[in-house]
Amino acid sequence: MAKLIWSPDALKDLENLTEYISLDSEEYAAIVVRRIFATAETVSVFPFSGRIVPEFEKEKVREKLYKSYRIIYRTNDSGQIDIIRIFQQAQELNMDIN
Repeated sequence: MAKLIWSPDALKDLENLTEYISLDSEEYAAIVVRRIFATAETVSVFPFSGRIVPEFEKEKVREKLYKSYRIIYRTNDSGQIDIIRIFQQAQELNMDIN
């Protein structure tokens, strides 16, 4: 099982998402965040189960989807997986992966 490392940007994305959803329902916000974490955990077992991010077309930059959220991650040769960002699918993917 690969080690998952959450970037500060990804954690900030989750914080912003929680705050936004909490405006309508704190309970639903907690559910969504738990399920995003659970979805991200699956890549520690199956790192290549996510699709290649179309905007980057790099083998090691992939994404898993949970509902309308894109969990962007990068695999590396040391057995570590970096969770880079969490985006809503409607958002423009505006990030540097280097």
